[in-house]
Amino acid sequence: MLIKEDYRARIEFIDGKFIKTFKEGSVLQEHDGFTEEWKDHINNFGRLYGHFPEIIEFHKNKLVMEQVHGQSFTEFRKQSYKSSVDEQIENFKQMQFYYYKFICNLLEYNLKNKCSLIHKDLNYNNMYISNENWHHGANKLVCIDLDAVKLNRWRVPHSFINFPTQVFQKDAESLELQKQIQLMKELQNRLDKK
Repeated sequence: MLIKEDYRARIEFIDGKFIKTFKEGSVLQEHDGFTEEWKDHINNFGRLYGHFPEIIEFHKNKLVMEQVHGQSFTEFRKQSYKSSVDEQIENFKQMQFYYYKFICNLLEYNLKNKCSLIHKDLNYNNMYISNENWHHGANKLVCIDLDAVKLNRWRVPHSFINFPTQVFQKDAESLELQKQIQLMKELQNRLDKK
C-alpha cells in the first residue's frame, strides 16, 4: 500500500514493514553518515527506549523499518479539537510530556554512549504516540523518518531540542485564549442569571 510519495522518496507499507525507496538524487550515501554504526545506534536507542522503530535493512536506495503502532501528533491534535477546551489542554500537556521524555532519553543515550544521535526533521507528522500494540508499550513518542536521524554530525545537540518550542507556544497560546473565552462566557452566564 502506498503511504506517501514526493520528489525524494516513495513510502510503502508491505508485509508489516515500511519501505522507503529513495529516488535519484536523494539516495543514502555513506559519506553523509548512513553506515552500519548509524543503523546500530538507531536500533540500540530504539530497543532501550522504544522511541525509534527498528531498521531492518538499508542501503543507498532503500530503508526498511518495522511498523509503528499508534497515531501521529497531527492525528492526536485533530481528534483533540473535538474535545472540550479542558480536555484539549490535558492532551496538549500529554504531547509536551511525551516529547520532553523522548528528549531526556535521547540526551541520556548520547551521554552514556559518547555520541550525538539527533533527529533533524521532528514535526507533528513524524512523531507518533504509540498504542498498546507497540512492543515497547503505549503512550511513548515514536519518531519516524529515520533517514533524518544523524549520528555525530553535530556535537552540540540544540536545534532538535528546540523544534517544538515555537509550535508548542502557538498551541499553548491558542488553548489559553479558548479557555479565557470559555471562562468569560461562564461568567457572563452567571451574571445574566442574577
